Amino acid sequence: MKAFTYTAIRQLRPRDRRYEVREPGGLGMWVYPSGRKAWVYTYHYLGRKERVVLGEYPAMGLARAREALLEAKQVLQDGRSPREGRAVRERARRLAREAREREPTVAWLVEEYLERWAKPRKRSWEEDRRRLYKDVVPAWGKRKAREITRRDVRALLDRVMRRGPYAANRLLALIRKMFNWAVEQDILEVSPAWQVRAPGEERAKERVLAPAEIRAFWWGLEGFSGLETGTEFRATDSTRRALRFLLLTAQRPGEVAALPWAEIEGEWWTIPGERTKNRKAHRVPVTPLALDLLGEPRGEWVFPRRATPITPTDLGHAIQQYRRLTGVERFTPHDLRRTAASGMASLGVPRLVIRQVLNHTDPTVTAVYDRHSYDREKREALLAWERRLKEIVA
Repeated sequence: MKAFTYTAIRQLRPRDRRYEVREPGGLGMWVYPSGRKAWVYTYHYLGRKERVVLGEYPAMGLARAREALLEAKQVLQDGRSPREGRAVRERARRLAREAREREPTVAWLVEEYLERWAKPRKRSWEEDRRRLYKDVVPAWGKRKAREITRRDVRALLDRVMRRGPYAANRLLALIRKMFNWAVEQDILEVSPAWQVRAPGEERAKERVLAPAEIRAFWWGLEGFSGLETGTEFRATDSTRRALRFLLLTAQRPGEVAALPWAEIEGEWWTIPGERTKNRKAHRVPVTPLALDLLGEPRGEWVFPRRATPITPTDLGHAIQQYRRLTGVERFTPHDLRRTAASGMASLGVPRLVIRQVLNHTDPTVTAVYDRHSYDREKREALLAWERRLKEIVA
């Protein structure tokens, strides 16, 4: 064959028996039925044909295999058999050990994926980082990335399944993306997530809070003590205002949490396209009660956490703590958005207007020609929902 390349090496598939391929110059590679690969050198010594294993691939890379080949040839020129050459074996072991020490760990791969792929392309890269550092790095961080197997992936997903199918399925999608990216970058040969099926079946989310639950949660955000557990629930000012603001405006948790004052102008909140899911700028009417929740500008963020805004995770943690103390059925920040949409529908607000409030993309052909802003209809819908919400929490 022609000179070895890493692409050509990856394309060498195992067969029923071990076979050898060789490049000009004498460097060869054995490919075993198990998929293992090793560098070999075939030569003649004292009239006999001999072979010497230079090292294992990928522990010994292509460049170092060629160095080991030159060393073996030098031993042969000196009148000794490379197979018996102690220097060759010691050098091969040292090079293999050095190569293994330089092999990327999973922790290194996580950072490379986040910095080189997720950050430049995903607005939700911080959620990727949270998931990876919560589940992947503690389990595999110190291990070499190439050592991770499908069995390891399934075992990790089985542990995450205890938290529910959604968490396990999202983690699998993230692991698959990270390892596929590593293969594309020639960091790894194969992805251990290949052909790993989603571990759980997700049900369509339909959770909508009942009026009594809304009332209890609205006032529960003010704080209370758990009589049986002896613990206390007290949401921060930013978290409390953000959760109520989310319920009033029906916008996405991430858009609410990271709301800067620059997006608020009078009674309108304009979310730029780079912060919306469909990449389209979105105008949200801010009703009187929502304006009260905004308060007065103090710094860059409407809902600050020191020098940065709060995150959707902060909102989720507050809800989880509230649920643990009250025992209510599970719900998430996104369920508050769904509750607001359902509440508007119960008041007779047309679905088209609700879609505009939620900033959902309309896939119909008619939408291409519809350039109406729906500002008036959106304000009327949110004012009607605010009146209903006041009745519920009064």
